[in-house]
Amino acid sequence: MEAYTYRIGNPNPPTLRQKTFMAVALATVCFFLRFGWILAFPNTPEKGYVPLSNTFEIGIWAVSFGALMAFLPRRRTDFNLEYRLVIDEDTITGVAIYSGWMKWLFRPRTIHRGRVRTIFEIRSPYSPAIGISERTRFGARMLGFICIPESLPQFDEIRRLAESWRAPQ
Repeated sequence: MEAYTYRIGNPNPPTLRQKTFMAVALATVCFFLRFGWILAFPNTPEKGYVPLSNTFEIGIWAVSFGALMAFLPRRRTDFNLEYRLVIDEDTITGVAIYSGWMKWLFRPRTIHRGRVRTIFEIRSPYSPAIGISERTRFGARMLGFICIPESLPQFDEIRRLAESWRAPQ
């Protein structure tokens, strides 16, 4: 039995450019949602008429909300997750070690010999990896998979092992 432990996550906090883009995107979405709501359900006698003052009010509200959400400091700006990969003769098990409020999401995933259906590439600028699952690619993305980063020294060895465990088609 072999066990590997590694971290998954973004080691760099967002840059000013990324925060600005996030603020503009949030402001745009909020503006169109609020403006669309007023057009769909007007509180004026003329259907489809929105006073100019309401438009400015919605714009100021949307820009303020976008800026607050993007630029206010957060307690935690990066997501670091410790991941343990355990490989034995018949199974590969991935266990996420996480104690946050979403810990229900990170349950152990196990893949058995002869039942691997999907091996797919995960493109990420921080840690490219492969995902291994007993389900289809869609099912793996929806219900979970085991992540093996390319930064592991034994990456090629584990990939060959997973490919040899493919289920017969």
